[in-house]
Amino acid sequence: MPRYKLRTLLIVLALGPLVLVGAYRLVPWYSVLPIIPPRSMTATAIGETQVRLHMYMLAHRDYPADLSVLPKREGYANRITDG
Repeated sequence: MPRYKLRTLLIVLALGPLVLVGAYRLVPWYSVLPIIPPRSMTATAIGETQVRLHMYMLAHRDYPADLSVLPKREGYANRITDG
């Protein structure tokens, strides 16, 4: 391996972690995270409850006495309250 390639490789390996740490500190990561507004959470909770209510009514042919008896859906939040 030529000497200049080895030197370049050593510089990159030495400075790489420093650049990553510097970028991590400079970029406001909270701005990258998705923020779900309460209005969207309310719409999602209503739709979710509607599906669970429909599942209950298909199985029992009646309205539930309260929302705590609604069936749980695998892979969903199963909330009866909004955001």
